[in-house]
Amino acid sequence: MMPTSDTNEVERSRPELALAAALHLLSSSVARGITAAKTQALVQHLQHLAADPSLDPALRQVCKQLRAQWAGTLTSHCAGCALPATYH
Repeated sequence: MMPTSDTNEVERSRPELALAAALHLLSSSVARGITAAKTQALVQHLQHLAADPSLDPALRQVCKQLRAQWAGTLTSHCAGCALPATYH
């Protein structure tokens, strides 16, 4: 499912939804396997959380670090993967 502007707007106003989506994607990757689409969506959610000034600085820093790690995974592990629609 591709994120819509409405979805992005809701996540901007309620960062806990972005956190919930990130946790869901992490669990789904462990349970059903990693895909480029899930990794891309996870990186997007983590980027959103890392940039959210309403969140505690420690949480933002962890999200920034995780985003860098998962972005590296997207580059290395999923380099040959197709990038279908983003999951949420």
